[in-house]
Amino acid sequence: MTPEQREIAKKSLEMIRAGWIQGISRRTETIDGFPVRTSYCMVGAPYWATGCAENGNYLAVASALAAVIREQYPEWNFGFMCRDDIGIVISFNDDPDRTQDQVIAIYEKTLAKEQ
Repeated sequence: MTPEQREIAKKSLEMIRAGWIQGISRRTETIDGFPVRTSYCMVGAPYWATGCAENGNYLAVASALAAVIREQYPEWNFGFMCRDDIGIVISFNDDPDRTQDQVIAIYEKTLAKEQ
């Protein structure tokens, strides 16, 4: 990853630490109409961190995450969505048995690998 992509991955990790979700890219919880917490999925975080720009930076972060997922979970069945790196990351994030800690670990390993 380039330095800019690395910063996007770091920002995405912090976003996921603050709140993680499955099934959608982002959800903002409100109380009396005021936002109190926003949660992100693995793919949603870098997408929103880039300002919703589907560009090379967003795709490079997703590809780096997918590579680490493949390494860490070689026996895992990624399912029908996994035709590309984004599909692999979405499928991994949305697995019903997935935890926020596992998602954070993939981000941390990706950042460590990309130093």
